[in-house]
Amino acid sequence: MNATRTRILSTGLALLVIGLCIGCQSVEQGSSTANLQVEPGVTTRDQLYRAVGPPDAVYTRRDGREVLVYRHVRAQGMAIGVSILMSPFRLGHMQTETDSILIDLSRDDVVVGARQYNGTASPGYSLWPGGDGSAD
Repeated sequence: MNATRTRILSTGLALLVIGLCIGCQSVEQGSSTANLQVEPGVTTRDQLYRAVGPPDAVYTRRDGREVLVYRHVRAQGMAIGVSILMSPFRLGHMQTETDSILIDLSRDDVVVGARQYNGTASPGYSLWPGGDGSAD
């Protein structure tokens, strides 16, 4: 075989044996509450549901009143993966941030208060196979 043909076959075999993939992702999910206007004593549960939809969670207090929880999650990350002889290995990093709005309702479903909690970015790492290695 000549040298050029040998190089082409060697390169093709190497590409079959080792596959490399790099990727990035950005995800947003949950309730879009950025423009939510809540007026205690005036806004009702029905108005909230029409404006932003049902909450992500509903908690009932001991006195019977409910708290509606709306969450918005943002995540960004990247990963690099290598496959050697059909055995995949992946190393990734993901940073997640969750904002929450808690809305207190009276027994007659009128808003009596609202609190907003802005999330702190939380990094996480993963190595596959072998566990997720999340930072806590």
